[in-house]
Amino acid sequence: MSRIVTLSAVAVTLGAWAAAVLDVFWVVNVTLQQQQHVGNAAALAYVVLITVLVAGSLTYLSARYGYARRVSTRIAGE
Repeated sequence: MSRIVTLSAVAVTLGAWAAAVLDVFWVVNVTLQQQQHVGNAAALAYVVLITVLVAGSLTYLSARYGYARRVSTRIAGE
């Protein structure tokens, strides 16, 4: 059960990250057309920030998945 929850959390995390990045790239496209370089730089910094945070989250979730997999293969009574 824990592995299913962890894989679901990975899917939700990646989906939210993709939606956020697509939204930010839309903002970057608009700011490039309007010659707003400060807004463009802020949007790109935001993408870098959320990407690093998502990478940390995925690291945790992969460790959690590995632990759940290791525990589920143990035989009761060992």
